[in-house]
Amino acid sequence: MAVNKKFEKLGVNSNYKGELPHENAPAVGRKVYSFKPAKSVQKRLKIYEVGLIPVYIMFIVSFVLALFNKIITNEGVYSSLDENIFFILRCAVYLVIFIVPALVYCKISGSEKTLSLCGIKPFSRYYSGYILLNVLLLILIIAAEKFAIAYFDISGSTSETINLFATQNKLAAIVAHAIFPAICEEIYIRGVIQTEISKKAGGFTGIILSAILFTLIHLDAKYFIVYLTSGIILASVMHITGSVIPCILMHIFNNLFAMSFSSHLTFIASERAGNMFVFIILMILVFIISLFTIKVLEKICIKKAVSVELINAEHAKIKSENNHDIKESVNFYSSPFKLLSDTGYTLHKFLRFLFSPAIIIALIIFIFANI
Repeated sequence: MAVNKKFEKLGVNSNYKGELPHENAPAVGRKVYSFKPAKSVQKRLKIYEVGLIPVYIMFIVSFVLALFNKIITNEGVYSSLDENIFFILRCAVYLVIFIVPALVYCKISGSEKTLSLCGIKPFSRYYSGYILLNVLLLILIIAAEKFAIAYFDISGSTSETINLFATQNKLAAIVAHAIFPAICEEIYIRGVIQTEISKKAGGFTGIILSAILFTLIHLDAKYFIVYLTSGIILASVMHITGSVIPCILMHIFNNLFAMSFSSHLTFIASERAGNMFVFIILMILVFIISLFTIKVLEKICIKKAVSVELINAEHAKIKSENNHDIKESVNFYSSPFKLLSDTGYTLHKFLRFLFSPAIIIALIIFIFANI
């Protein structure tokens, strides 16, 4: 009776058709259980969201503000200002273009944890080696790309990073051109946009599309490949660590390097002798650092997989064959590295987010703004 009561609690399967006599059953009356075909009952439905993507509305607002700032910059409005006033105004512009729309979006979306939505979260120290390698990789790749652009004299926007050694107030220049832009852009692009897209369409879509939006909002055709590459690297770090703080640090180091050595790379690229040797050295270093980065990422994935298994265990210590304690499982502060969407149909969602009217309009304006 106890066994029957246990089965009664399970309920009746809706696909259950009843008991049927077996064809080859003996006289005893052997029976089998018959169910409806699963395919006719369980069907996966393709569900697509209809309407505008909320985070893209925020992007359009910021894109229009960035376009207006580019127009007044090309008109020479900022060139007549005092250097210190220009630095202050530049910080204010970044606040208006990036931080204000991000905060308004967080408020409208009803998120109580604004810092969490913006990606401002703690990250494990176990990521330190991975982040350091990505800093080197980011600097070397961008240096190689800028070197190639200067070497082939690719036409386009002439906006250049300010030369740190040519400014009188170096501290103000560092804050206005390196630190403040990195904080604002990373919170906006990686913290809000990438996080929101990844939730709805998967990590892969979030990485690629946040890099594309990062490129478009800079409105600089000359350094299109530079922004796209750096956007992918920074978005990958955001996806792995689950925090925007490493991206901010990487962005600051890259900006400082650009302010200090971009002019030197341009000069070397313009020389007739030995310039290709420098480019080859840069590419070799990029290849070597990439291999080390992949190897470190592999170790992180293994370590994180073990930590996920041990996270709910009473004792989070593993003992080796010699009965020595190895290390406790590391708290990575982030979810597993999921590149695909939880609800499936990632390709369809990727294409829907990619060919959104917001991106198409921004791309058209980007092309006309750089003609």
